[in-house]
Amino acid sequence: MENFDQNALSSLLKSVRLGEDAAFERLLSAYRPLVASSVHRFMTRCPEADEREMEQEATLALYRAALRYSPDKKVTFGLFAEVCIHHALTSRFLRRRQSVCSLEQWQDDAHAAPAAEDVRSGEERLIEQESLESLRCEIRGVLSELEYSVFIRYAGGDNAASIARELHMTVKAVGNARTRALRKLRVLLGE
Repeated sequence: MENFDQNALSSLLKSVRLGEDAAFERLLSAYRPLVASSVHRFMTRCPEADEREMEQEATLALYRAALRYSPDKKVTFGLFAEVCIHHALTSRFLRRRQSVCSLEQWQDDAHAAPAAEDVRSGEERLIEQESLESLRCEIRGVLSELEYSVFIRYAGGDNAASIARELHMTVKAVGNARTRALRKLRVLLGE
């Protein structure tokens, strides 16, 4: 990735804001490794997403970051762009409603009609739903297949014996998978 001093970067971003295609091409060329690594990280967590679509979304996010960046934010453009790309990829994935990263039991709850006493705004419900979807994707990304299977069954209220029968395992193996899953989830949640 090309390193720009602050003046060169400011000048390049100004040219991008003025609509100069060559300026954005230069910026994209310099930040292509960031775009590619962001897409790669996302695809390893959510392999059912369309990679080409995610690359396009990441490129658009870089462009939007260039338009919105301000040095007053006290953050480097690279970090700002990385956050913008991550948010754009996550939002795009959620809009496409690909459910590979979803827990099936939770998905039903997330898409259920709100109760009559639920007076939250549609925006609040959407934000909550997107947060839940993002968390599901993160969970799916850190757990092994076995840990994930055990976790969703525990989350659904099953006990170790019934999970062991269903997965054709010993109760001790189920307990070990549950312990590993909980340990990983504590790390994920920063506890």
